Amino acid sequence: MDDGWRSQGAPGDRTDEVEARMEALREALAAERARRAQEASVPPGESDAGGATLAPPTEAAQDVVGTAVLAAVVPQAATRFAGPLNEACRAFEITTPLRLAHFLAQTAHESALYTVLVENLNYGARGLLATWPSRFDAARAEAYARQPERIANYVYADRMGNGPETSRDGRRFRGRGILQVTGRATYRDVGGFLGVDLEADPDLLATPRFAALAAGWYWRSRRINELCDRDDAVAVTEAVNGGRHGLDERVRLLGVAKAALGATDTPA
Repeated sequence: MDDGWRSQGAPGDRTDEVEARMEALREALAAERARRAQEASVPPGESDAGGATLAPPTEAAQDVVGTAVLAAVVPQAATRFAGPLNEACRAFEITTPLRLAHFLAQTAHESALYTVLVENLNYGARGLLATWPSRFDAARAEAYARQPERIANYVYADRMGNGPETSRDGRRFRGRGILQVTGRATYRDVGGFLGVDLEADPDLLATPRFAALAAGWYWRSRRINELCDRDDAVAVTEAVNGGRHGLDERVRLLGVAKAALGATDTPA
């Protein structure tokens, strides 16, 4: 984690920004559950109709993104993520070259090319002051510096369904996946949709299959496919990140993905 990144980002508390994104995701998921329940003529709460039907892909299933494309964008993880990404992209309609290019670029940037699937939070004192100016003064920053478990438990306490600092929920439900899902409530809701108990086993989100599926759910719930169809890299970044952090690198990766997918032309 770069201690200085917040100094060039939007002002405010990073946890507030994360919480706002997670709340939007949970609201979108609740709306989708209600819609599915209504379509099935089952009152919400009386059925798990809101859950996803995610059967493992069959050998006959056609790949939407090939290993050669992944090797161009996420070379260290191409083989490991090929199957999970194809399953997720099929499930969440990320199937056109533009949608795939934006999805790969954004998830690659958020996860250091799929090599970092768990939030680090190993901040020094300067990084704590820059990232959480309302939570750390100089003395507290020095006391918490380079103690990632303690930092996570403090900054994520009593937020997003987590308990107090002493519950250690902050560390247990810190960001995981290729688009980081954060907080006990979000883990519970995403897991309910995917049909797996992520609240009981949060480390599943750091495995390729559930990292990819959770990212696909995140992507569709924020209606990012529509932004991809317009080829709007700024709007996609804001929907993913809550700001424009790392925009230049995201755009560079988008170019790499487009070239690999043969999607170099923007829509009219």
